[in-house]
Amino acid sequence: MEEVHAMPEYAPTAVARLMAMVSWIGSQPAHSTTVGELADHFHRTLTQAERDLENLTHFNDSFPGDSFELTWESPPKRTSVEQRRATPVSIRSTLGLDLPPSFTENEAAAIIVGLQAIGPYLDEELRSAIPSTVLAVDALSPTVSTSVEDILTVNDMRWTSDLHLIDEALRTPRPLSFSYISPSGRKSDRTIDPWTIRLGPNGWIVEGWCWSARAARQFSVERMTGLSLSDETATHPRPHAEEGTSESLRFAITRGAQWIIDEYSIHVLGEKDGILDLTIDVWDRQWVRNLFIRISPYIVRIDDAEMECEISEYATEALTIWNGILSS
Repeated sequence: MEEVHAMPEYAPTAVARLMAMVSWIGSQPAHSTTVGELADHFHRTLTQAERDLENLTHFNDSFPGDSFELTWESPPKRTSVEQRRATPVSIRSTLGLDLPPSFTENEAAAIIVGLQAIGPYLDEELRSAIPSTVLAVDALSPTVSTSVEDILTVNDMRWTSDLHLIDEALRTPRPLSFSYISPSGRKSDRTIDPWTIRLGPNGWIVEGWCWSARAARQFSVERMTGLSLSDETATHPRPHAEEGTSESLRFAITRGAQWIIDEYSIHVLGEKDGILDLTIDVWDRQWVRNLFIRISPYIVRIDDAEMECEISEYATEALTIWNGILSS
């Protein structure tokens, strides 16, 4: 089986999440929880949550904020999923100080506005630290969700001009063209009618209607180059769920196809014995059929009998055509 390598995680996002984990564990009764509860709260798979805890055990005094001590034991191999989920996790401050703070809405807003105000007057080194600070403040506030505009205003990273161009395409709205390198290394030229931009686990993600694929797609900004904005008006607005154009499809796959989590808008519900339980928003059934054909060796189940039948018939028809080509 081909080994699948996940993309390196965007560092500020990882730091913000880990800080939020420290704060959340510290806010639980007796500053204690379980790995399963932690994974569920932060929408992480069990393996991802264990990896986060392992990283936290290495940080300790080097971690931003007060010094703390994490109590957690990595489970031995072949430990059952139930036992792994029930593994206790606790945290305490080694200096008797408070754990990383949980900001109120007003406090978080004041910090972000202040960073926006002083950003233009800071040197490059300090300015480059602002995005991670904003994300950390956002993660440590239970009521604040930082908007794209907040990050764009203070962001001075190497994708700043690209993010501003994407933001303009979203506001106008206008098509956006660029060259894209997929996780497998294939380069292609794309034009999309952009719908949204969000900060995902591996960095900035743009979602929209891809002209060449004739379907909804999402793209990692760090894999996009040569961005240009069309003078035309976008012609494929995002469908609205209330119009009945979207449905959610639940399915399960083995790890061999986990790359689709980074590539597409897929939600992870959980993981058990190496099986990933997922859902995907279906805007175009033909596109979903094509996707499932690509990952067919790794599909464990599809929780929709009609869609399962469609995929089976589609695959049978494609195989018949392919066999005909080979025999001619």
